[in-house]
Amino acid sequence: MKKASLVVLALALVASLAAQETADKAKKASKKDMTIQWTGRIVNQNEEKMTMDITRHNIPRTVMYNESTQWMENGKPTDRSNFKDGSRVTVVATEKDGQFIANKIELRKTTKR
Repeated sequence: MKKASLVVLALALVASLAAQETADKAKKASKKDMTIQWTGRIVNQNEEKMTMDITRHNIPRTVMYNESTQWMENGKPTDRSNFKDGSRVTVVATEKDGQFIANKIELRKTTKR
């Protein structure tokens, strides 16, 4: 009887450890950086802080950029100065700790309405 109890206890311990390991892996996976894509219009820029606010459907999102951000137009590199308030852009960014850091910002063609 004691052996059966020990076996059950050992199996319960192994199952508990396996469940904890699975939970730890899931937690680490959720903390990984996530890549997002956001298309909208530039409504505000702060060159000192290296940020720009981009609004889509009245939803603003602040995007940070840095020296490694690629500035693109028609699939080709372009100068940062071409990005003005009101410009339509698509941003590919990495979300890290609730902040969006732009990997690439591309000017979109403006369609006439």
